[in-house]
Order: sequence, then C-alpha cells, then structure tokens
Amino acid sequence: MSRFSLIAIVFLLSVASSYAAKVKVVDVATICKQSYNATYCLELFKSKPSGVKGDLVSLAQYATDVLRTKITKAVDLINKLSSSTSDPAAKEYYDNCYVDFGPEGALSEVSAIQTQLKKGDYANVDSGASFIMTDVGDCFPEDFTDTSLIQKYVGEVTDIAQIIRAVTHFLTS
Repeated sequence: MSRFSLIAIVFLLSVASSYAAKVKVVDVATICKQSYNATYCLELFKSKPSGVKGDLVSLAQYATDVLRTKITKAVDLINKLSSSTSDPAAKEYYDNCYVDFGPEGALSEVSAIQTQLKKGDYANVDSGASFIMTDVGDCFPEDFTDTSLIQKYVGEVTDIAQIIRAVTHFLTS
C-alpha cells in the first residue's frame, strides 16, 4: 500500500510540474511597457476581477473578453446612430464603420481570436489583433464632424488589441 502511495505522489508531482512549466507568467508592468498606451494597459488589467495576477493566457483571454464588449457596444452605437440620422454623409460614415466593427469586421475577428486562444495558436491571435486594429482604424469621418463616441471606441479597441499583441509577444517567445 505504501509503494502505491509513493508512486501516486510521484505521478501527481510530475503532472503538476509539467503543468507549471507550460504556464507562462510575466509581470503586468513588463507587458504594458510593450503596449502603445501603458497607462491604459495597467488600468485594464487592474480592472480584472481577480486582479492583475495571472498567467499570460488568462490575461489575453480577459483582454479579449473586454475587447468583445467594447466592439459590441460600438456596433450597437453605430446601428443606433445610423438609423436615427437623415444626413447622407453621416449615414455613409456609420455604414462604413459598421462594416469595420461589425460581423464582417472586428466582431468576426474577435471571435477568431477567442478560438485561437483556446487552441494555443498565439501567432494567429497576434494576427487577429492586428487585423482588428486595421479594421477599426478605417472608421473615421471624412465629410462631416462626428461628435459621437465612435472615435473613443476606435481608440479603446485599438489599445486593447495592441495589449493582446503585447501579451502574445510573451506567449510566443
């Protein structure tokens, strides 16, 4: 009986050490130094329910969840503004932003990022975050002055996508 217990303990310790070797943890301040907006990055991770602690994958997942929320709010705002305007230039702007943020743009890409995170395909997570930055970066007014919150969402989505890229840098190195 004691020989079985010893074997079980050795097995459990080897499994635990194997798991620990796969979990990458990097100080959040170090990650945020790699992002465009370090202050925003630190604030984002401080808002994480379990605090700024966590392995890189859980930090990336948290950032991706926040990213999805911001994109969804932007899409809702764009739909509301588009349906309530009679200005053709504004309507065109909102429709273009919907393409950039919506189901064929950033919203689709954030779903792909979540799938790639689960698979451990961090290179494609990085690419997806880059695509999101490009998509929403195309949403800017040309023929009228936009006083809505859309540009605020463009900035936040870009910042969060860049934070995800910073995390994936550490995951792939």
